[in-house]
Amino acid sequence: VKSYGAVGDGKHDDAQAFLDAYNAACQAGDNAVILVPSTSAGYYLSPISFGECTSVTMKVDGTLHAIPRSAWLSKFSSEKSWLLFTKVTDFTLTGGTFNGNGQDWWAHSCKKDKSQRCTDAPTAVRFEDSKNIKVEGITITNSPQIHITFSDSQAIQATNVVINSPESSPNTDGIHVSGSTNVVVRDGDISAGDDCVSIVSGSSNIQVLGGRCGPGHGISIGSLGKGGSYATVSNVQVSGVKIDAATNGVRIKTWQGGKGYVSNVIFENISMDNVKNPIIIDQNYCDGGCGKKRGSSLTIQGVTYSNIVGTSASPDGINLHCSSSGACTNIHFSNVKL
Repeated sequence: VKSYGAVGDGKHDDAQAFLDAYNAACQAGDNAVILVPSTSAGYYLSPISFGECTSVTMKVDGTLHAIPRSAWLSKFSSEKSWLLFTKVTDFTLTGGTFNGNGQDWWAHSCKKDKSQRCTDAPTAVRFEDSKNIKVEGITITNSPQIHITFSDSQAIQATNVVINSPESSPNTDGIHVSGSTNVVVRDGDISAGDDCVSIVSGSSNIQVLGGRCGPGHGISIGSLGKGGSYATVSNVQVSGVKIDAATNGVRIKTWQGGKGYVSNVIFENISMDNVKNPIIIDQNYCDGGCGKKRGSSLTIQGVTYSNIVGTSASPDGINLHCSSSGACTNIHFSNVKL
């Protein structure tokens, strides 16, 4: 990136240099590498939309800093992601620290300040409509909202990803999977203010293997079915994860009135330490005012909890809050010791 004009002094906006280096690598193809060398101050970047590209690696040895909220709103208010990758194939993002500079965004969140209007803050790193993606050994800290999203994508491997934001940071999901298939999250270390991993509608064949979660809201399927919408999640395996000092452990949450299903889910070989809701199914999920209660017709079927041990921070280690109109069926427990 320095060959294309990046300064790396933590002051000058290096976004155009990054985009120019990216475009050159994409034109070269054939496993070209975009190198972001380390500098003492790191790189200061406004939002970047990285477009269609095949067979390229971005290797980050330095630290990337997002522009502050004030500069974002004055020049880039329509941008909903800091680093957006769209239609990339056979692409690897490896190494480096990505600082989303989210503290001012959190302070202006309606969840922190009730006088503020509720709006979405940017996602730090987003992959959209992409396939054969590897994200390896990166650290994302202090994202304005979600840290990393995989949306409408397939064949994803996220390995040794570190997420580090405080428990008080609102809506800062660690890894968010939406409308994607064949996704493996392996050996992550996630501390956040919301779900460590969230899996939402249109996602199937998802594995979360090993790693640690906490603080945060645990490993969650959902929320699903908001506003009466149709949603599906199927074939999910969460195995070998350690969850500590989190609000939830493993959770499935659906809104009242939703339609669709969650099916074939395995939670296994999981250790809990001081988790408030270690095992929870909530078919009456409500985030904010929901008005009159409506039955949920989004069904939950075929969920196995096996070899889950540890301690609960509340009297209820297991809470199955199922709907009378769209019941939980075929829920199996084996060797659960809380």
